[in-house]
Amino acid sequence: MWSDLEQKKRLLDARRPLAAASLRVLEAWYDHELTYTSNALEGNTLTRSETSLVLEKGITVRGKPLKDHMEAIGHKDALDYVHVLSVKADVLREADIWEIHRLVTGRADPGQAGRYSTVQREILGS
Repeated sequence: MWSDLEQKKRLLDARRPLAAASLRVLEAWYDHELTYTSNALEGNTLTRSETSLVLEKGITVRGKPLKDHMEAIGHKDALDYVHVLSVKADVLREADIWEIHRLVTGRADPGQAGRYSTVQREILGS
């Protein structure tokens, strides 16, 4: 197992540094995957490919709740903000956490945006 893993690591290292276009594709995939999985845990019904369509094309998927689309867009907005923070901020402040929360929830649930939750949270199906 280790030799297989080590071989894959050597192949990856041989391709470094990655081209800027390749990095952008990987970052987009990661952001879409993270958005899909995070939202799916909360009960969002968009599939992986539907999540990518919403984020890339800005279209709605027939038969899916508008709330699910807004959650995906809000989550991506929050990821973009976290990327900015990772470059510019040397300290993470409570105000930054509030802003991340506002971005994640603001489109789908404006009443909860930027506020501490007063209800118990659980993972769908747990």
